[in-house]
Parts: sequence; C-alpha cells; structure tokens
Amino acid sequence: MEKYSELRDAIENIDLIDTHAHNIVSLNSTFPFIKCFTEADGDEALSYAPHSLSFKRSLRDLADLYECDKSLDGVETCRQGLGLSLISDKCFEAAKIYALLIDDGIEFDQMHDLEWHRNFVPFVGRIVRIETLAEKILNGEIPDESKWTLDMFAKIFTKMLNSYPLKFCSTVADKAVGLKSIAAYRSGLEIDPYVTKMDAEEGLVEVLSSVKPVRIQNKSLIDFIFMLSLDVALCFNLPVQIHTGFGDRDLDLRLSNPLHLRAVLEEKKYSKCCFVLLHASYPFSKEASYLACVYPQVYLDFGLAVPKLSVHGMISCVKELLEIAPIKKVMFSTDGYAFPETFYLGAKRARAVLLSVLCDACDDGDLTTHEAVEAIEDIFKQNAARLYKIKADFSCSKIDIPRNPAVFKSNDSHQNTVLVRIIWVDTSGQHRCREMFFNLDLIRSDFDYRLLLVVNRYTSSSHLIVETRFCASQETRWGGSIETRVEYIEESVERIKGVFKKMEVTLGEIFSLFSYEVKNLSPLFKNVSEVHKMYFDDKGLAMVYDEYSDDYEYLGPFIDGSTKPIFDDFLEDEFKSTNFSGFVDLFGNFFDIRFDEGLTLVTRQLHVHYEAYAIVGFGNARQIEDNVVVPARRFYDVVRKNGVGLSVACMAISSSCDGVADGTNLTAVGEIRLIPDLSTKWKIPWAEQEEMVLADMQLKPGEPWDYCPREALRRVSKVLKDEFNLEMDAGFENEFYLLKNVIREGKEEWVPFDSTPYCSTSAFDAASSLFQEMNLALQSIHISAEQFHAESGKGQFEIALGHTVCIHAADNLVLAREVIRAIARKHGLLATFTPKYSLEDVGSGCHVHISLLENGMNVFMGSGGSSQYGMSKVGKEFMAGVFYHLPSIMAFTAPLPNSYDRIQPNTWSGAYHCWGKENREAPLRTACPPGISDTVVSNFEIKAFDGCANPHLGLASIVASGIDGLRRNLSLPEPIGTNPFSLHGKVQRLPTKLSESVEALEKDIFLKDFIGEKLVTAVIGVRKADNEFFTKNKDAYKQLIHKY
Repeated sequence: MEKYSELRDAIENIDLIDTHAHNIVSLNSTFPFIKCFTEADGDEALSYAPHSLSFKRSLRDLADLYECDKSLDGVETCRQGLGLSLISDKCFEAAKIYALLIDDGIEFDQMHDLEWHRNFVPFVGRIVRIETLAEKILNGEIPDESKWTLDMFAKIFTKMLNSYPLKFCSTVADKAVGLKSIAAYRSGLEIDPYVTKMDAEEGLVEVLSSVKPVRIQNKSLIDFIFMLSLDVALCFNLPVQIHTGFGDRDLDLRLSNPLHLRAVLEEKKYSKCCFVLLHASYPFSKEASYLACVYPQVYLDFGLAVPKLSVHGMISCVKELLEIAPIKKVMFSTDGYAFPETFYLGAKRARAVLLSVLCDACDDGDLTTHEAVEAIEDIFKQNAARLYKIKADFSCSKIDIPRNPAVFKSNDSHQNTVLVRIIWVDTSGQHRCREMFFNLDLIRSDFDYRLLLVVNRYTSSSHLIVETRFCASQETRWGGSIETRVEYIEESVERIKGVFKKMEVTLGEIFSLFSYEVKNLSPLFKNVSEVHKMYFDDKGLAMVYDEYSDDYEYLGPFIDGSTKPIFDDFLEDEFKSTNFSGFVDLFGNFFDIRFDEGLTLVTRQLHVHYEAYAIVGFGNARQIEDNVVVPARRFYDVVRKNGVGLSVACMAISSSCDGVADGTNLTAVGEIRLIPDLSTKWKIPWAEQEEMVLADMQLKPGEPWDYCPREALRRVSKVLKDEFNLEMDAGFENEFYLLKNVIREGKEEWVPFDSTPYCSTSAFDAASSLFQEMNLALQSIHISAEQFHAESGKGQFEIALGHTVCIHAADNLVLAREVIRAIARKHGLLATFTPKYSLEDVGSGCHVHISLLENGMNVFMGSGGSSQYGMSKVGKEFMAGVFYHLPSIMAFTAPLPNSYDRIQPNTWSGAYHCWGKENREAPLRTACPPGISDTVVSNFEIKAFDGCANPHLGLASIVASGIDGLRRNLSLPEPIGTNPFSLHGKVQRLPTKLSESVEALEKDIFLKDFIGEKLVTAVIGVRKADNEFFTKNKDAYKQLIHKY
C-alpha cells in the first residue's frame, strides 16, 4: 500500500459531498439506536442484528471514535453522556463532510429540521420526496371543502413541488436541489410513462377510500405522480434520485431492479432529466453499471451499500459499479439517518473501500496513479457538485463553522471541564443556575479509586481521602483478591491535585473511622498531614500514628461515649461483600448527603464549616498525580437521569423578592428535579473549564412538572403539530443597553456607554471589539446572529438572532442573553435588557418574528396576490388567535410594571390593539420577505415582548393562542395603515399597566385551560406580587438592571 501513499493522502484529506441522507433525531427519540447498524425492523429481526459482520465492525469503529468500551451499551452510554451536539461535532468533523443533501420525507420521532444540521455542515440542501409530498396533500384539507379529483390533486401537487426550488421560498435550506422517488417501495420500478388519467383517477379513488393517513400504493397513481414530478424536474433542471435495490422489509426486492426503469429512460421527452440510482442498486450493481454506461442521463450512488455490507461485499459492489460505468457518473453518499454516527461510518468506510478499489485498479493497469487521484476527486466531490450545482471550491477547513469541541480523553488539563452551570429561567424571567463540579475525562486503567474531598469553606483548606483498589485484571474489579490503600491529603483547594501522602489503612478501618460524628472530623483533619498509620484496637478504638510523638494516639471520643463504632455490624454484613452501594449508603448516612444510585459526585452542606464532594472513578499511576476525575459514564448516568434537586418554590419567586409569592399555590415544601437537557450543553466561551446547560423541571426523572416552562412550550407545540401538522418558527430581535460604572459624589452610578443615535457608525466603532467577541461566542454555541446595530437610546444596541423552530429559538435567546451579559461584564460594562431602565430614554424590547412551517416549508405566506393580506388561510387564522388573546399574552411577554413604561404611543412599541402591514406602530406587524412584492408576507412581528419575559412561557402563550385561532377559524379585523394614535380613540389601547394584562389573563379561560391552570396561577401570583411591590416602591425599577 505504501506505493499508493499519494492515493491514501488524497482519500484522507478530501472533503466530501454527501448526496443522500436523512434527518438526525434527538437523543430522546424512540427510534432505537441499534438501527444505526442495520436495515432490519421489528424486535425479533433486530435481536439478530448484533450477529452481522457490519454490526461488529461498525461497533468497533464507534468505540474507537469515542474511546469507550467496545460494546453497544458502552457506545450508547458514552453518546448519552456527551449529548447530541458534541457527538454531531465529533462525527461530522471526523467524516469531513462539507455538503449534505437531506431527504426529509421520512418521519422519525423527534427529528431535527434541516436548519439544525447547518450547525455542523456548511451546506445543507433539501431533496424532496415526491410520494411523501403527495400523501401530505391527500391527508390535508380538501380545498374549498370540495371533492378530490385527479386534476385538482395534480394542480396542487405540481404547484407545491414547483415552490421548493423557488428562491423566495422560506424553507430552512432555501430551496430544493433534487427530487426523490421511493416507487420501489410502493409498486415497483416498472413505471408506465403513458399511464392514463382514467387509471390514475381510479387509483386516487382507491387510495382515498382507505383509512387516513393514506399511504399511496396504487401503481397507476404512483406512476402518474412520478411522471408529474419529471416535468417539474425538467423545468428546474433538478436531478431525480430513485431508490433501487435493497431496503426495509416492506420492499419487494424483485421490483427494485433498476432495469425496470427502461421504459422511462427510453422516453425522449425525459432524455435530459438526470436520474440517480441510489444504494448501488445492490444486489443489482452490475445492472446499474450497465444503465449508467448506455444512458447518458443515468448516474450512480453507492450509499447504504457502504457501510451496511461486509468489507468484501462493499469492495465487490463498488467494483461492479465501476466495471463499465463512467467514473464521472459515480457518486458518494452515506445514506446517514437518525444518528450522527451513520454519517461517520458511511464516510469512514467509503474512504477505505474506494482506496482498496482504486489501488486494485492501479495494480491491474486499469488506472494510473494520477487517474486514480482524479477519480477520488470526482467520486467524492466533483461529480455531485456538477450535478446538484454545489460550489466545490471550498472545504471544511475554509468554512468557519462554529464547532464546540467535544470533550474526549485528553492530556491537556485546560480542556477538562470542572464546572457545569445548570440553567433555568423562572416565572419572573430571571436566569438562575446551579453549578456542578466534575470532570468529563474518562480514564481507564489497572486500578480503581474512590475519593472523598472535604473542604472547609472558611479557611479554604481541603482534605482528600483516596481509597485505591488494585485489581489483577478487568474481570476481578471490585471482587476477588485485591489490595486496598487509603490516602489522605491536606492541602489548599488549588493544590488538591498534588502528591498523595501514603497511609497504610484497610478498607474496614477507614469506614470504622467514618462512624465518628462530624464534630470529630476537626481533630482528625487537624493532624491529618502528620498521620502515616492507623489501626483499630481490640475495643474498636481508632489509633493513629503521630510521627512527632513516635507513638499511636487515640483519635477522640466516640458517639455517646460508646466503645464500639456504630457501623461495625454494617462492615461485617455489607461491605465485605464488595457491594459498591454500601460505600454510597455509608457516606450518605454519615455526611447527610443524598446519594442517588451510582452517583459519582454530590455536594451538600456538611455541618457548618464543611462541604463534601464524593468522587468515584478509574485512574492510573501516572495520571492520579495530575487529575481528580469523575468519569463521564457515571456522571451522566446519574445527573442526566436523576438531575439536581430544587425547591418547588423556584417558580413562585418574583423579580422583587427571592421568597414565595402569595397566590401561586406553591410553597417551600416539596422538591423537583432539574434534569439537564444535554442537547443544550455547551462549553462556556468566556470561561475556561466551564460548561452550561439548560434544564427541564421534572417531579421525578421522566415525569414533567406542570410548572416547567420548557415543557409547556413543548406541550402546546405538540398539539400544533398533531392537529395541524404545523410548527411555529420564531426569531428574536434583542434590544439592550450597555452601561458603564462611574462614581459621582461618592455614589456608584450606571450611565450609558455612549450617546450616539440610531445605527451610528461611531457607536459601532466604539463597541466593535465587544461585538466581535459576542459574535464569536455565539458562533461557538451554534447561535446565528444575523445583525448588530446601534439603537435610538444612548448606549442602546440590538442583536437579531436567526429564526428557528420555537423551542430552539427560546433556548437560543436564553443562551444569547447569557453571552451578551457575560462578555459585557468581562469588559467592565453592564448589559441590561430591562424594558425601561431609564424613564428619560427609549425602551428596549425583544420583538419576535413568527411564521408557520409545514414539513419545513413556510406556509404562513399566501400564494402571490390571490390571498387576502398576503397570508395563507392558516396564517390568517393563527395570527387572528394571537390578536384575540394579545391582552392576555402580555401577562407573559410584558411581565413587569416597567414593561408598560415602554409600551407607549409613538415609540414603535405597539401600544394599540391593532395590526398592520409594515406598520411599526402596530403591536402585530406583517412583514414581506426581501425582494418580494408586498402582496406576499412571510411572517408577523409581535412588539409587546421584552427582555424580562421568560421566552418559553411567552412563546407558549403565542402558540396556544394561534391554535385557538385555527380551531375556531378566527378572522382578523382590517389592518391599520397609519399611526393608531392619530385615530383619536377609534382604536382601543392595549393594557397600559401590568394589572390590566393580569386581569385579562384571569378572564382568559382558554389560555388557563390550555397552558395549564397550575402554571397560569403561578404566573398570575408572581405578576401580582411584582405589581404590588413596584407600585409601592416607585424607584425600585432602577435595580432591575442587575437582574435583567
């Protein structure tokens, strides 16, 4: 192979265009991870999957990638621990894929939209699956409540299919780059290009007579849809991908032979339409090669066959494709789906297989080395770039994709995370967090150790108890013949990684020692650095050797003067059985620390002066001097499943007081679990060795709490999806002030950063370095900032975030606020989102732009000038629901009395209950996409939303209101085309104070029932508490800058 080092280098370094793949799913998806390795389906068939060659090979590949146990459980545990963002980063970076074409026609549970994938790949294009589109149409509402006809269906189908390639189409990937057919799965590839309308009409009737949701399997209708699609493909010069060869169980392999396509290929009308035969047509690879040879419009793809076949099968398959097919017509894809690992495995094996095939071709004299290198470039990149019109003059290394480096095994201590902030946003909109100490390195070696670190919070001294158990082999871990050593350290917290001082103590002795009360720790730790040996006499008394006195000394009184340690019986019955839970239970009893099963790290107050950190891990003789490690596997097994405890009072706290607000129906009694959502976990850009993660509130693991804001948004979004097949897309515009600290007459004051006007270049010059750092920080956590600019206030700025599905938009807003405030603080400034920090200057809003998506396509906009107000029917009804409930919504989106100081006439804040087209004085404003006629709108803006609102609760109220509009087919009033203030009372004011919006919410039966009476009651209680406080304390609003 060394003689082909040039080929190997070319293979390893080339960036790939993946021409066929599917959406990735959430870690919480019900789609089983074992499907990463097989096309089998059903429990019985899947039970045999681990016994296939490809499974065993692929599992080893992933274990090597993650540096974890070479077992399915080991890989699953590791991926769950790291989180989806980290494993996606790792897999796509290793795969070196720079363009991804996604067929999003498969409905996976909890799958991510195309926009999400752009966090990891520079270019993402859509492949439209034609059968899925047809089924969506037939499963939807009949236009004008008429009866379906073939002509009506054909018109709608063609119109929708035409919309995908249009540049103004507001899809997440802008436009489609190709079509795809799965006719092989339905009626086979023997497509009749001359199918009659009569036969197709009969097929339509047959399909519609079945129970919804319909599944189109009638051959005549499938053929008719296929031929309609070819007309669109010709019109826009789109390639058509066709599933050929093997697949799931519901495919008749006999009908998936690409030779059945000959009638279509012979049709002159479609001789310029390019067809891509997917999956190497396996086991019909030779037939596919023949078709690509004799038909100029036929291209080949070998995804799925690579990597799902054996090594021999993959090599043979690709060789068969290249037997007579032109190299210029063969392309790479992963057929990756659901899991980032499928993309990595497809790319890894494709490189290895093609290298083997081309080396053999060079040995056989079919190719020169130079020609083989050219073939690598063509197959992996250039052929696809030409066919799908993708720029091929850039690479992953040239594209600035913000990647969050995965935390894998590393010898660089600065890469090890020691703090994680678990963040939640309460009812009052304040960001709060708990911090967990841990280290993500997973170190495996020839012994295990357990640690207990006790830290004096006042003197900063620490005491580290280390129990090491040496094992002869992995199989004897925690069992068999082992040597145990327990070691102590007394050092400052900063030096706990120092050299351990040896001490000969047995396992039983150290646990007998723990039978002391907390008060007896002081004399023990006072002299611990002088201790070398310890033993227990025949009465069970602990005797410690003191090197200064050269004698063993008694370690102090036992509990109640007893002459026997209280855990002797426990030691006899439990601990000698090498039961690990005994270790945990004993620590928990002694230190009053609640340990969950398998927990590796917990912190609790210990008496008055101490905090205890229990750590259990793996290590080796070299690294134990440098690292205090909590293995990722054990940490995530516990924290992800069991979370962190938090009082139920957390959702009853107002902005004015950290106490329980009256009327919330919540008290200080009871606890919930904060469960980190690992898909939101990111390395903190401005702090070394720290990460942050958003959390869900659950009564117990897996049981959502009624008061959880993120769950409330998920719940209403699910109704929108289930009832109307819609998703709400949202994009926020954040206005904030930058303030600097000055001392005037001995008093601290916060004054504006500058005094420049709207969109001032001087303002941006002054803050340029700050904004650059903010932008880089946002990129590093995969948040798109579309623009920054100076606003009208003194020291006021705005940052517009990219739009995405509402749950992600709310999450992004929370994290973006964290970034902005932290970076400003780093530069000695204070960033505040307070609605009206100064009553003499303009207010700050958090305007949100709303649109509706159906299968990733914007369906809020109407079709040209034929729709009233430029909106679709669902768009108008959804927005009408928001309009109807807007006074109540404001209790969520304008949560403080200070919010209503902002919402005033003539300030572009939307003070009147109206809506308008491009009317910035209206609280609801419809907007036109760039370069499109004003007869079409793409979204609407809600101005009555500010930076003190909990974004999840605010968006949940908007989704709920929109659903009410859709259910009741509500209508919008006529738009206002002027400043409503000038209409002199003809347009009603929105609530002018918080008490009015709270009153509206109290009367809004629908929102209370739909969002949840418990949660709404808590919101009302907190709002009333804030209203009362700020009404009595007129200047208290000035302190809000430190909270928002």
